[in-house]
Amino acid sequence: MDLQSTRSVNESRVINLPGVTNLRDTGGYPAGNGSLTRWGTLLRSGTMNGLNPDQSDPLQRIGLRTIVDLRRPSEIHNDPQPPLISETGTASYHNVSLLTDDIEAARKANNYLLPDIYRAMIDTAQSEVAETIGILAEPNAFPALVRCTAGKDRTGIIIALLLRVAGVPDDTIVYDYALSQKSMETEEFINFQQAHILARGNDWDFYRRNFLISPADFMRDALAHIDQEYGSACGYMQAIGVDVSTMNHLRQVLTQPRSI
Repeated sequence: MDLQSTRSVNESRVINLPGVTNLRDTGGYPAGNGSLTRWGTLLRSGTMNGLNPDQSDPLQRIGLRTIVDLRRPSEIHNDPQPPLISETGTASYHNVSLLTDDIEAARKANNYLLPDIYRAMIDTAQSEVAETIGILAEPNAFPALVRCTAGKDRTGIIIALLLRVAGVPDDTIVYDYALSQKSMETEEFINFQQAHILARGNDWDFYRRNFLISPADFMRDALAHIDQEYGSACGYMQAIGVDVSTMNHLRQVLTQPRSI
């Protein structure tokens, strides 16, 4: 499947739920050995602050089993994760903050922008990345949802690693990351983010110009950093303690033959 074909399935990929930002399915992408990523298996999203459980039918139909929330505790306090219930029961909820205190301190001290933050997460939040991968590698963890606030930065790094392990080409991973831009431009999400940024005394215009963006080059830079420092995504995974059998398990769960 080329990128043009991928674009043709975007209406199936984007899941429109009132009160939920940037909810997408990562299925249907070309993967290793002529396979495709499975639909209804690995989802990604941003805030779910306005979700009405009675309106969560798409997630109920998928049978969501696991939610990994990558936000900081303060973000969750202000915007709690609503329970998601499907035919398999209430999805298990896990919080692993990918923006560690050290990264937050470095961001403020050095005026980090998004590419700096991505590299910092890759290099200094390795135990948190490994914990997230470990949760998703548990038996029967999928279908799973990985989320943060915008659903593109912290979520983007984890999704990129998983898609690379699955054998998805970099151009497709970059394309998937860049899809977030349109989802962040809704009035609902802009109002939500603006209220939180202003409440913290920050410059909204600066934040919107520099952080509510998902240029393809930012993900290309992150992938290139992984290759330069660790050799590959698999090399990175092994460096943080994720073994080959775990990667093989994830690859098997996340992909299927094209003929299916």
